[in-house]
Amino acid sequence: MIIRNVFQIVLLLTLIFSIIAATPVDAQKGIGNESGTVTISNGIYDVSVQDKTGLTGLGTYTVSTGTWHPLPNQDVLFAGVVQQPWSTYLTVRSYNTSTEYVSTSSSPTPSAGYNVVNLDTVSATGFSSPTPTSAVAWWDLNTPADPDDLYIEQVIEVVGTTLADSRVRVSTEVTNTGAEPVDIGIRYEWDIVIDGFDGSWFAERNPDGPWIDVENEWTSPAFERFETTNDLASPMFSIFGTVTGSTTFTPPPTPPDLLQFAAWGSSPSPGLFAFAFDFTPTARTVAGPGLDSAVAYYWGNTDGNAIRLNAGKGVIVTQYLVAANTCGLAITSTAGGSVTTPGEGTFTYDPGTVVSLNATPDAGYHFVNWAGDVGTIANVNAAATTITMNGNYSITANFKKGGCFIATAAYGTPMAEEIEILREFRDEYLLTNSLGQALVEFYYRVSPPIAEFITEHPSLKPIVRAGLVPAVVMSTIAVSTTVAEKMVIVGLLVLVSVALAVWAKNDKGRRARNDGLSC
Repeated sequence: MIIRNVFQIVLLLTLIFSIIAATPVDAQKGIGNESGTVTISNGIYDVSVQDKTGLTGLGTYTVSTGTWHPLPNQDVLFAGVVQQPWSTYLTVRSYNTSTEYVSTSSSPTPSAGYNVVNLDTVSATGFSSPTPTSAVAWWDLNTPADPDDLYIEQVIEVVGTTLADSRVRVSTEVTNTGAEPVDIGIRYEWDIVIDGFDGSWFAERNPDGPWIDVENEWTSPAFERFETTNDLASPMFSIFGTVTGSTTFTPPPTPPDLLQFAAWGSSPSPGLFAFAFDFTPTARTVAGPGLDSAVAYYWGNTDGNAIRLNAGKGVIVTQYLVAANTCGLAITSTAGGSVTTPGEGTFTYDPGTVVSLNATPDAGYHFVNWAGDVGTIANVNAAATTITMNGNYSITANFKKGGCFIATAAYGTPMAEEIEILREFRDEYLLTNSLGQALVEFYYRVSPPIAEFITEHPSLKPIVRAGLVPAVVMSTIAVSTTVAEKMVIVGLLVLVSVALAVWAKNDKGRRARNDGLSC
């Protein structure tokens, strides 16, 4: 009981002040190569998409972390770093013609009673990259040779400009261009990889479920997102996929009718990749060394819940993917580059470069030029510090890796809607004034050891989340108030926190007296 009271007090005092430091970045231009692949990027995530037919399949894609992610150049989907899309693909099923259209050229096995058509072979196809952070593949089935009259468009975007708000969005629109209604189904198959490790564990998030290593499926899943990771004891990072939320994303994720965690297909075999649409998990172990797991989303997975498209009508389904180093953002810079391992790392920039630095707690920066002259910048922790390089300098960062922040540990992900609210409060009301900056810095100092304790004691997570409710509610109110009203709200939060502190102290005294009487 005392532990719970202490945590609630600390949370109310500190959690409204900051959650995760984020560094703005500029988008990088999409890059094409001779293999028929275009890479789009915002510097934090790189997405490689097949832009030609006749190869691994127009529109197949893969994802990796970018240069400016805290853990740069890491696979998120298979072969992301080497920019070779093929093991993740899209399926659109027509219940009217018993046809399964697949973006892969690997000729997966059709479901019972169906035929498979490689979308590369339909009457008209196309690809464009309208911005450096978006890629569009489309297929127009409009001739008698095509079994259906459908227009299919897959849009992949890297959205966001900071580490906190960046994510990969995959949307698919299917339009009925014919005169008669068509019933369809859609499947996404994602081949997740972390640190070269193909057999990731899976867990439901919000509400939380246990880590699982065997195949499973969820009809009309009710959890907001899932988490996968490579090592339960010492994870490199986690990959989060949306399921029913977060509602703060625009557009919001489209809740699937079915979600599967299953074998991809190499070990054990067979798996999702080898089947165009229908797949039945059989509780095989798919997470662990030498194994290979994957995730599949289904919309309209049966004839009974098929998506009905009347003439001229369409449907869009959307999901998001995030790779998060949930226990420490390490050191990043808007001018590019990051350091993620404890100890010392160096960024190097040309003269005139404007650099904005951001770090986890206990990170100290100092400049060292090539002649060895040192100039110190103290306490670069809470808010970014911008420096214009006067010469050809390097920045050497000496630091220890920060732990999770309290709210991240409590919710299990930086994607939680509550964290978005608290982050907005931090940015708008705290980092804009000296008092708020001091409070943010204080939170950054005290948060990691408490977060570590929460992580080591999962039973505390619901208690901590309950303690966050007042801060989230009042932060929600605050973001729509005037400056004067905001100060009143902050004052109320302080008063509530003091009242709780007095209550906890008295409660502790009562317990001590009771213990004395019982002796």
